[in-house]
Amino acid sequence: MENARTEVEGFFRIDAERKRALPAIPRCIGVVTSKSGAAVRDIVRAVERRFPVPILVADTKVQGPEAPGQIAAAIAAIGKADVDVVIVGRGGGSAGDLAAFNEETVVRAVAACPVPTVSAVGHEVDVSLTDLAADVRAATPTMAGEMVVPVRADLAAALAKEERRLSRELEFRLRGARQELDQLGDNARARVAVAIAERRNALAELRHRLEARHPRARLVAHRASVSELSSRVHAVFRQRLDRAARDYATLASRLEALSPLRVLERGYAIATRMDENGEPREPNMGRMYRELLTNPKSPYYREDRVMHFVRWILFDFEETGANGLARIL
Repeated sequence: MENARTEVEGFFRIDAERKRALPAIPRCIGVVTSKSGAAVRDIVRAVERRFPVPILVADTKVQGPEAPGQIAAAIAAIGKADVDVVIVGRGGGSAGDLAAFNEETVVRAVAACPVPTVSAVGHEVDVSLTDLAADVRAATPTMAGEMVVPVRADLAAALAKEERRLSRELEFRLRGARQELDQLGDNARARVAVAIAERRNALAELRHRLEARHPRARLVAHRASVSELSSRVHAVFRQRLDRAARDYATLASRLEALSPLRVLERGYAIATRMDENGEPREPNMGRMYRELLTNPKSPYYREDRVMHFVRWILFDFEETGANGLARIL
């Protein structure tokens, strides 16, 4: 009846899903057993050999009429202490010696313990209700001590392996992060370069517009226009001067060809008719001719007089003809 009642109420953690896992590295281990028994020494030696951690021992009787109550009270008290796991057990003995660990009060105390529990009652062939109610069953107290702490060498190897794995993972992530950072840096530099180029172009455009609106730029533009107009004026003026010079040279050559002086230089003859006194008619013309021949500064060199003299010669020559020449001066 007692076994059936405790099983119905769920004290036996037979289902693996209801078992609580033992801590990997407990900070402190609680032990409920007799401090004078061999079980506590076996537990202490096993813990010291594998991975030394503090051990808190709750002394209690493990057999006899008073044992169930003391064991339950010790489990409740040590569960409130700062321990990570509790070992409940004793050394081997007869069925009567192990009867206390089959009592309902002990089973209820093990099931109500707030931290994971390890049952180490008797030897491997000894099975009690406490073994079924605990989270983990150990065949012996020594095995219980070995189960609650790791092996230092194994832990060091596992830590070294994990360190290598973490190192590789960290290196991989750092490499990826470095590549991503380089890519981001390249992208950022490219964007900054594009932004700077755009700002420079905008600034150059603004500077160009500002310089175009500056009075100095206008003066330069007007100066260039004035210079171009001046060059054009000079060119036109030079063309006109050249044309005028050519026209002047043409007129001068024509005038030179018609000059009476050239005619006179080639030779001349004056035909006159004599008057009744035997003197040439119009003596003033004779004097003008002599003056022209002998005095370059003569006032007869005036154009009107020279032309009049020429007309006179031509008229007189046409009137008298060659037979009318009286004399050659």
